[in-house]
Parts: sequence; structure tokens; C-alpha cells
Amino acid sequence: MCTSKENAFDEMYQLIRPFHKLHGILVPEFMTADHFDSLATVQLDASDVWISTFPKAGTTWTQQIVKLIRNQGEEDDVQISKSVPWVENSNYADIDIPSLPKPRTFKSHMPYELMPCGIPNTTPCKYIYVTRNPKDVAVSLYFHYQRSHALPDKKIDWNLFYCNFLNGNVEFGNFLDHVLSWWPHRNDANVLFLKFEDMKRDLRAVVARIAHFIGADISDEIVAKVADKSTFKAMKANAAANYSWSKTDNPGTTDFMRKGEVGDWENYFTAEQSEEMDKVCREKLQGTGLDYTFKI
Repeated sequence: MCTSKENAFDEMYQLIRPFHKLHGILVPEFMTADHFDSLATVQLDASDVWISTFPKAGTTWTQQIVKLIRNQGEEDDVQISKSVPWVENSNYADIDIPSLPKPRTFKSHMPYELMPCGIPNTTPCKYIYVTRNPKDVAVSLYFHYQRSHALPDKKIDWNLFYCNFLNGNVEFGNFLDHVLSWWPHRNDANVLFLKFEDMKRDLRAVVARIAHFIGADISDEIVAKVADKSTFKAMKANAAANYSWSKTDNPGTTDFMRKGEVGDWENYFTAEQSEEMDKVCREKLQGTGLDYTFKI
């Protein structure tokens, strides 16, 4: 069983770029403590919106939706990573947050209690948290590791990655712990808790919910326009949204935007792995009221 594979961490992290612990959370080396801690002094505004997710759970998708809502459904040529910056990433340390035009939108991958600039229930701004079923997250993150974190010419075995994901030894820690840090706050006035699978089922309805939550007055026509421009197909073809500028040292790996589907995990999980993750989810989520959809 993967839960007892003690050498899985050392075995995988010999194949990838350096990671380290930031306030107890495993993160890539480009996230430094000095930069992250400096964000504590940033003054937030009631019009600010944070999009927070565990990696590969719908981050870019939600960034695009909020960007379009605030632009009244109109696209521009500004890269999504610039219009909705990942401010805890030290590569964005040169951004002067106070000088950014308002309303501002930020991206984060931190759990609730470690959100940059303050714990959400102490700030005036709003937070959109998006989660996704852990099997699809694991597969998507596996391909992201191979594309963005693996050393040149190094191949990460799926079974090895799966063990590390299950044990919480991937970037931003244990997936279920991350989600459960936000879940108790799902009814807070400044938190909107969304599921990737619900977005796939009825994107227009979720766009309308997001617009209402952030206080954007948009018509049904603009809701439809935002939804149409936020489909996987539309974003994949959009040079400002598809992260085509994000380079890889591993030619032949998948694009940053790979499939965006529900249920792709079935192409990678063995029956034993699926049963093992189901068991972990049942035990961890018991009594919380949180559940996941694995196929639609």
C-alpha cells in the first residue's frame, strides 16, 4: 500500500527541482519565506478578490472567469498571470501591490490559515475557493510535475507520484487537509466555495454566482459571453489565458492546459489505487458533509 511506502518522497524528489517547507507547507523553491512574510504588511481593500485553490483544481479557469466578469465579458491581450497575479510567488516580488488599479484580483494556493496578507476572516476582501475531486487533481498535478518541476530528461513514474500525492508529499501539502482548511468557512460572508464538477455541469450558473458574490452587476447576455469565453476550448486557443508563455525543460510533455475533464483519472488509476483513495476520502471526510463527484 502506498501509505506505507516510506522511500517514495526521497525517490521522487531526486527527479525534480528543489522544494522546501514554508510555514510547514511543501512549496517550490521560488516561494521564499522573506517574500511571503513581507506580504503581511499589504493593506487589502473591500473590492479585492482572492482566488485560492489546491494546484490543478480550477485556478486558471476561475481567474479567467473573474477577469472577464470585471471586464464586462470583454477579452484583452494581458496574460492572465499578470492580470491576476500569484503574489506569494517570489517571481512576482517586483509587483507593487498598492499601486495596482482597483478592483484587484489575486491568486493563491495556500490553505485558509496561511493566506497571504492575512487570515480571510480578518480582512475586508472576498475569497473564491475552488476544489476538484482528488483523483483528477492527482492526475493533472502529475502531468504538471512532469512538465514544470521534473529535471531535464527525468521521467516521474505515475505510481511513485500517486504515492506521494496520497501521503501529502506534493506542493502545498495534503490535498484533503488543504480543502478542509477552507470547508468550515464555506458559509462565511466573504467566502464562496465552489466545485470544479459543478462548473463543468452548468458554467453559466456558476459565472452568475461568482458575479453576484463579487458584486458585479452584469446582464444575462454578459454572463453567457463570459461562460462562452471561459470554456476549455476557448481558453486553450486564447494566448492570454493558456499559459503558452510558460516554458518547459522537458519537450514532449503536455501543454499547461491539458484536458480539463472530469473522470480522466480512470485512464491512470489502477483499481487498487482508486479503492485506496476512496478509503482515505471516506475516513478523512466522514462527518464533514463534504463529498466529491468522480464522474459526470
